Amino acid sequence: MCYYSLESSSRNAREDEVLLVDQLTHCRKGLVAPEDSNTAVCLTNGLRLELLYIPESTRRRYKLGLEERATFKLRHWLYRDVLFLDNGRKIPLQGLEIGQVVRILFQPADFIPALSPQHDEVERTVQPPLDAAQKTVKP
Repeated sequence: MCYYSLESSSRNAREDEVLLVDQLTHCRKGLVAPEDSNTAVCLTNGLRLELLYIPESTRRRYKLGLEERATFKLRHWLYRDVLFLDNGRKIPLQGLEIGQVVRILFQPADFIPALSPQHDEVERTVQPPLDAAQKTVKP
């Protein structure tokens, strides 16, 4: 869900971050941080997230509880931006209501952060695996 960067500023989601569903400039829903609704927050394929305080109308439409965990997929067949809930249901991101609270649980293990156009350095959103960081070569 990072095609927003072509039309406005964007950045990658961060682990344990709380975001909101909002209507973005090009008539599609996306995620933004509560403190910066002008910057779209990109989700990567395989990202784990949690839907919090799900509105009653959304709960009824998709038969959900008050909170649900899901895995984000960029594409699924002909659909884009699909949430695969742990309960087996699939929900398009566009089906969520504006104001829906989303918490990022963690990025997939193979996620490599992209360079941000506003910064000269890589913005780290995922820690490397412990075993990779602790490997040392013995002579």
